[in-house]
Amino acid sequence: MSGKFRVGVIGCGRMGSTIDDEVLDYPAVQLPYSHAAAYSEIPEIEIVGAADVNPAALEAFGNRWGVTKLYADYRAMLDELDLDLISITTRATERAQVIHDAIDAGGRAIFAEKALACSLEEADRIVERVEAEGVVLAVNCSRRWHAYYVQAEAMINNGAIGRVRHVSGSCPGGMSHSGSHALDVLRMLAGSDVAWVMGDVPADKARGDDDLPGNGYLKFANGATGFYNALSTSQVEFEAIGTEGRIRTWANGVQWEYEKFSDPRGMPVRHVFPRPSRVKSATINAVYDILECLASGSSPRCSARDGRAALEIAIALRESERQGGTRIHLPLKDRTLRLDSR
Repeated sequence: MSGKFRVGVIGCGRMGSTIDDEVLDYPAVQLPYSHAAAYSEIPEIEIVGAADVNPAALEAFGNRWGVTKLYADYRAMLDELDLDLISITTRATERAQVIHDAIDAGGRAIFAEKALACSLEEADRIVERVEAEGVVLAVNCSRRWHAYYVQAEAMINNGAIGRVRHVSGSCPGGMSHSGSHALDVLRMLAGSDVAWVMGDVPADKARGDDDLPGNGYLKFANGATGFYNALSTSQVEFEAIGTEGRIRTWANGVQWEYEKFSDPRGMPVRHVFPRPSRVKSATINAVYDILECLASGSSPRCSARDGRAALEIAIALRESERQGGTRIHLPLKDRTLRLDSR
């Protein structure tokens, strides 16, 4: 297309605008991180409008990013502005409706925060619509676009550790909110969907629908196993173990190691993890991925299906606790099940 891609941002809070201010001295975050901060560094993008129910946040967004078309009602923005790309950084409890309204308004591409939705039936409907109507929808499970995680995935796909046998991940927080990141990484490293889970979550919290932490054992369709820890950790780290080696990251993606089981006795031998020498932030990479999908008709690295998969695993882990720790097979039959991530 000629000219710049016209972007509207719905939600002018942390991920929409200001979170970079909080993480300036945090080495695990590659800047720019917020949607608006990334857009401001991409020559092909122009932010032409923003919407938020908080007048102060809306005004601050306009002043910071030089946006004059500001709306208290996002529907008015969708009606009035011809947008190529719509960022949706509202709370998850509102996100499904905003996504549908954006599609109804003719949005060609959507960059939505995680969790994709709260209920499985909401997620199902989103997947159905974007695939039927040819809308590019990317869910910001950001490690899908983080250069080091992308490098690890490529190494695994190219046989660097042989056949993947086990993946593990630790990430504190609610299984749908923060857990969307971790569960998506585990699927990415395993290279497979999850077949069944067994969960261990706080029994008193499992009775409700609010997001909650938990641990879980995962069995993937390709035979690999996995363990997810959000209940007894304060760290973000992941490991993929294969028949011929392993890749591990800790300190929330700052530290990486790669080992081959190449000693005559099969013991691990340390190799250099080949970090990319020039990297863009995950958010910038996500935006460029969306633009490429618009041009080629391909699917983004974290699609609506991927967002739904992370939500479904989290709900299944809670259902396992509700049913006494039994195996819960996916896909879940009851699509009304939900987790209300905030």
